[in-house]
Amino acid sequence: MTTDVVPTYGKNDADKDEGDEDLTSGLPVEWFWVFLRKSKRENFFGKLIAYLVFIALFTTITQLARPVKSTFTIQNTILAHTSEEAFPYANFEKTFNDIANDPDWWEWTETVLIPAIMSDSYFNGESRAKSWGKRFMNTVSMYNTQTASVRFRQVRVTDDSCDTPAENSELARPCWGPFSKANQFRDPFGEEYGNKYLTGLSSVSGKEGFGGNYGTEAHVVDIPLDKEIAVQKLKEMKKDLWLNEQTRAITIESSWYNANLDMSTYCRWHVDISPGGRYQPYVVIFSCRLNPYSTAIDLFRGFVEGLFTMMLIYYWAVELFEIKSLPNKKAYFTSLWNWVELGNLGCYLFIMLYWYLYISIDKAPFQQVSSDLYDKRPDIYPLALHYNYASNMAAFNIVFAYVKVFKYLQMYPSLSTLWRTLELSMTDTLPFLVVFLLFTSGFTFAGHWIFGFMMVEFHSWTQSFSTLVQTMGGGLPYDDMKQFSPIGAAVFTMAWILMMAMVLVNMFVAILTDAHAEVQSEIQKEESKLTAKVGKSAQIGFFGGAFRYFYTKLSGKKNKNPDGADNLETIYDYGERTKDVNQALKKVDLRQAEKIREALIKDENINAADVAGLFGGDVIAANDFVKKMRSLVEADGADVKADDEQELKEQQRLKILQLTVERLESQLKQLRGALHEALIAPVGANQSPTGYTMNNERQLALPGSVNN
Repeated sequence: MTTDVVPTYGKNDADKDEGDEDLTSGLPVEWFWVFLRKSKRENFFGKLIAYLVFIALFTTITQLARPVKSTFTIQNTILAHTSEEAFPYANFEKTFNDIANDPDWWEWTETVLIPAIMSDSYFNGESRAKSWGKRFMNTVSMYNTQTASVRFRQVRVTDDSCDTPAENSELARPCWGPFSKANQFRDPFGEEYGNKYLTGLSSVSGKEGFGGNYGTEAHVVDIPLDKEIAVQKLKEMKKDLWLNEQTRAITIESSWYNANLDMSTYCRWHVDISPGGRYQPYVVIFSCRLNPYSTAIDLFRGFVEGLFTMMLIYYWAVELFEIKSLPNKKAYFTSLWNWVELGNLGCYLFIMLYWYLYISIDKAPFQQVSSDLYDKRPDIYPLALHYNYASNMAAFNIVFAYVKVFKYLQMYPSLSTLWRTLELSMTDTLPFLVVFLLFTSGFTFAGHWIFGFMMVEFHSWTQSFSTLVQTMGGGLPYDDMKQFSPIGAAVFTMAWILMMAMVLVNMFVAILTDAHAEVQSEIQKEESKLTAKVGKSAQIGFFGGAFRYFYTKLSGKKNKNPDGADNLETIYDYGERTKDVNQALKKVDLRQAEKIREALIKDENINAADVAGLFGGDVIAANDFVKKMRSLVEADGADVKADDEQELKEQQRLKILQLTVERLESQLKQLRGALHEALIAPVGANQSPTGYTMNNERQLALPGSVNN
């Protein structure tokens, strides 16, 4: 009876007795690696199933806690009626995003915003106050109702706050510099229409690249939810130049509630005003749920959150146990993948704690329409920001969560090849990224200095860098660049394409290609050695091995040899002979299994002492494992010897036949000289006395001769 799992040893190993086995006893690397590879794939499969459940729980929680589609319908509706609504009296389609000066801002506020958000009648002219107990007063698109007064907020700078010296020219004064806390204007004005300077407000920031953080202090005008009062106050504010040369940012804040979807929304229409006089409109809108555990689906989500929390605790325990179990703790923290693992788990923990903190916040002030103003006005912005910050963290973390799935998919050979290629290429990829960033930084400064004066794509260093990175998948805005600097645009574009598209990109492809070629070479070497030494067990994949195992267990039938013989046993059949080895492998630290593969590739010999690390440093367990493997070999030792003897005999016969052919060929070459000496067939003038070929067709052809 033959088996496919029996490895071959050297002749010295075969002569050793069981009593001679010690820590220096040789171990068949090929056979050992096949067993380890099988265990590793099984381990990956089990972890993959558990991790897919973990990700599914996290995805379900986030999707149900923040329904994207419902949130989109609310936010898109509010913006469609306000920031995206066209000016009614403009001679072209102008919206909030096209505001370029103070007259535009006042026109949008008076003709678009206030009529939209403070609607007091239906489309047919009927008053909203006559139905549903005034519930839908100040409602946008039927269902989205305001719940707090509209807040007009601005920050000003003091007069002569610029850095321009007064002696530069007679035009140097008056002037107003960029916003900062040091030069913020705090004096009272406009008190007759309710303008107040407040502190302790929620922080407001401008659009990235155009405005900074304007802090928590500002001049504020809160307008009650009454259209007539709002129109009157706006007239007074406009007459008093509430918006003037000192203003650096204007903000209008509002709060909304949609009963159909149980969503509260915060919306801010903001405009940054630069010292150069440029207006930059910017909209911020967030939605949140005040009662996230009020429906049946919410209770289901709560149950899922409990399961997820338990699995998260388990994964943290696994990671902490791994750190504790390592003799050298520093070795854990030198691995980049371990840092990614800790960062991923840390994000999960942060998100859950942040969510539990959100639940504990008192939300009663936002569950009714409030008429309070100024210090007493309920500000839902911090709550909505808190709610969305956790969701944004989840969106960031889910990317790494799905990348981690790739780690477990190594059980599939093709994906394992891809993983090894990326891992091997990191050695050259990281320096390449440094070079890429250096070149891109240089081009960023060049683009910023040449085109930043007139093009928003290059107006700041960060925006220039972003523009260049985006061109890797598209192209430069060449037509706009050419309008401002024809020669500069041509030279810049040609240099950028030459360096990036023709040099660096191809260099990156070459790095991946070389790494893939090296990995393929290692795989071919590995497979050829395993096939030669181990046989069929090396050719069966994870799913094929699982099929063999379950087929045998369920059907009770033995696997067949191609010639019909029974019991073509492999390491995937879990027979009696492989049972002990498979049991012993459950104690192996598979994180170090790659060391065996490296020994296989490098043709290195290993023994029990070398593999002790796989058993947690337990030398006795390692030696016991070696003995079990030898017992497996000895079970079919006779068959192996017979096969070896047969192969040796065939090689000896082949060598004897080869020597016979060489002797006959040598004698045939001497035949011509012997015939010449016997004067039977004299050698011609141009003919060698040795050999058996003819140089002349007219010569006598002897038996065995051939033409040249």
